[in-house]
Amino acid sequence: MLSGHELHFVAENLSTESHMGKTMMYMLWGQASAYSKNLKMEVNKGITGRLKQGRSPSYVPVGYKKAGECRAVIDPIKGPMVKQIFKDYASGNFSVHDLVARARQIGLTNVHGRYYSQNSLHIILRTTFYYGLITHKRGTFPGEHEPLVSKSVFDRVQYVLKERGFEKKVKFNYVFQRLLKCFTCGRNLKSMTSKRRWKYYHCRDRGCGVKTIPEPVLEEQMINHLERLEFTDEELVGFKKALVSFRKNSEK
Repeated sequence: MLSGHELHFVAENLSTESHMGKTMMYMLWGQASAYSKNLKMEVNKGITGRLKQGRSPSYVPVGYKKAGECRAVIDPIKGPMVKQIFKDYASGNFSVHDLVARARQIGLTNVHGRYYSQNSLHIILRTTFYYGLITHKRGTFPGEHEPLVSKSVFDRVQYVLKERGFEKKVKFNYVFQRLLKCFTCGRNLKSMTSKRRWKYYHCRDRGCGVKTIPEPVLEEQMINHLERLEFTDEELVGFKKALVSFRKNSEK
């Protein structure tokens, strides 16, 4: 309508060809927009209300099952397994790597029936839900669910994790990691390395049709844009040296 096109709705006997039809369309759009905003407010209100009740409005971690009205109850099969994982790690006799084999031994799997990786088990050990605290992007809330582990056991696990310095190893460094977004869907571009040498970026959504972008191409484009900012020759040389140094260090 705004681009010069006419809209005709036969069932409603409505058309934008007339002034009255256009006015009706704007009114309907306004009502739809107001409904959408009000719905969003009500949903957010409901989420906050559940959190204040001590209930998780979304998913519950492994070891629990969802009951009615967003309540969480202990899974009679996987609950004791998760409790054993916490107990084993708190003893100090197991590393997170050892827990992978331990979890397989006792049969602990995710919702898809797959065994847990080292990073996934680390997330489980960091989840406050297990001792009764719901951690949400809106804050932390005391949960009404039954804890699987005590606060003292959870704190002991956090101490062991800190002492052993568990962290995810980064194999490759990327100049533009977490800085680029897909111009089609707006999602962050994923950084990848091919044959341990060629670095490139691509959209996580294959439906976008965005082709892979080599990192050197992005570097060249960025330098061209920086040159338009009218840096002094010394500043530009310094920036190029820093970029070259970063690339050499990341390839070690």
